[in-house]
Amino acid sequence: MNSGMSSSFLDFNRNLIKDLRAHGGKATDGPFQGRDVLILTTKGARGEKFNARAKVIEGEDYERLYKQHADINPGFWDYRKKTSRKIPVIVLERLDS
Repeated sequence: MNSGMSSSFLDFNRNLIKDLRAHGGKATDGPFQGRDVLILTTKGARGEKFNARAKVIEGEDYERLYKQHADINPGFWDYRKKTSRKIPVIVLERLDS
């Protein structure tokens, strides 16, 4: 089995999501402690539901938004160093029901 992601990364994500769900969306441990984190699920999501348009951001807005997020969550600077692929920045625009 080679999913492309290490089991330690998958375990980290599972534990983070469990922590967030148990504590009203706030991480109580680890690098995201005290920071706002969004769990985006595209299928089978529970909790608040709303229609949104997802837009992949490019150009000047990409760097500005990436920097804004990475300055708050410094691990994203490290993610960028560890991969050659461009990490997408996606903005959700809430749609009126």
